Amino acid sequence: MSTASLTHITLPRRTISAALSEALHSRRWERFADLTIRGKRTAKTPALHEEAVRLLAVLDAEALTAPPLEVRQKLIAQFDQTLGALVANPRDPEKREAWRLAVEAITEDVPAGAWTAEFRRDALRSFKFMPTPAEFYELLDKHVQALRNKRATLWLFVNEPIREPEKPRTPPTEEQKRHVNAIVANLFPTQREKRHA
Repeated sequence: MSTASLTHITLPRRTISAALSEALHSRRWERFADLTIRGKRTAKTPALHEEAVRLLAVLDAEALTAPPLEVRQKLIAQFDQTLGALVANPRDPEKREAWRLAVEAITEDVPAGAWTAEFRRDALRSFKFMPTPAEFYELLDKHVQALRNKRATLWLFVNEPIREPEKPRTPPTEEQKRHVNAIVANLFPTQREKRHA
């Protein structure tokens, strides 16, 4: 985790394969009007499973752990300073410390993956007035929920059994057809055979 930037936490970029992205996307529930349907599932291969396991471990280790207190304090102070300069009602200097302490207390379990540049942009776009700690946390929690949804999707995919793709069936040979027809004929005699018996 890089803390060179005090405005947000920059995590290393992780890329996933197009195949895993497609497999995860096809497992989402989609809503159309009043109907909820599920996309067609792509086959889960051992290679996709291994990639998902690696991504889940990285997500848990890097993005879903809370940043250290010192990092959070720097982030909160930077948000306070930036928002204070931009909003219509900046805090009095004596109230700023109380706001920072309250935000520190309510964000102690917020994972590092939520303190992103995207959250910073949303905060700067959303707040016209200086937010209360609860309003600040509410916006931050939306980013936490998106992160948890990604983790849940990966976890469900990892815990889904690996199924080998079905092999296409070959059509039966003429000999196999005759054999099955003979068995069926012995089991179910026709009406004419019943009368003569």
